[in-house]
Amino acid sequence: MFLSRHRAGYCWVFPVGGGLFNVGFGMLSEDIAREQVDLKEVLDEVLNTHPRLAPRFRQARRQGKVQGFGLPLGGGRRPLTAPRTLLCGDAAALIDPLQGHGIDQAIISGILAAEHARRCCAADDFSPAALAPYAAHVQRRLGRDLARHYWLMRLLARAPWLVEAAFRAAQFAPLRRWLVRLMG
Repeated sequence: MFLSRHRAGYCWVFPVGGGLFNVGFGMLSEDIAREQVDLKEVLDEVLNTHPRLAPRFRQARRQGKVQGFGLPLGGGRRPLTAPRTLLCGDAAALIDPLQGHGIDQAIISGILAAEHARRCCAADDFSPAALAPYAAHVQRRLGRDLARHYWLMRLLARAPWLVEAAFRAAQFAPLRRWLVRLMG
């Protein structure tokens, strides 16, 4: 959903069951610092004033205190191995920077880590050289898409008018299919 004041921000409402929802607002850390944004204040403002959200949350009650943390977005090159260690999922910073999810990357990297750990155990070799192919495999499997999504996310964060133009273009089926392929 688009906000006029924080156009590069991201608001989410995810059902978690039992009539409860995970609700939040996030932005890139550098934008938060540059604009001196208090995300908790923005979240309250959005839930109280946004024309599509305010009616939904008028009767809502918080179930706990608002908490937050930075997400380790994928798209850069980070070490995926350490002595006798293979990182996967969020620990490997494999969250899709464009879409904000990481379950599929966590599963893929977890499967790759398990396969690689099995080979290391069979060879009784946990040296850095033996662990290195895991990182290369993750990069081949996920790296290109994450890097492309990171580039797109940075572009769209700086030019929210492009997002609005894409939504207008998506009204036409052929353009919508192309945009879906582009976004992954």
